[in-house]
Amino acid sequence: MLRVVVLLSLMAFVVADASPLYFFFNKMAANGVYDSQEHLHATAQKSARFLKCYLLQQSPFFWQRRFLTRRLRSYDINENC
Repeated sequence: MLRVVVLLSLMAFVVADASPLYFFFNKMAANGVYDSQEHLHATAQKSARFLKCYLLQQSPFFWQRRFLTRRLRSYDINENC
């Protein structure tokens, strides 16, 4: 049983390591075309901003707060939405 588990995990590792996606990501990272950390950070920031704006606009009090902030000019409720 242990032999089967080890063999299956080794096969999964070999398949994942030999996949074209893994190869192309490594090649692009080696060429400096794709910096995964910067790309992931930028994507996460865009997603977080979109989600924050979307949830803010779904709020039942969004338009009332927007009207009050226009009148009071205390802070920007949109925050670059």
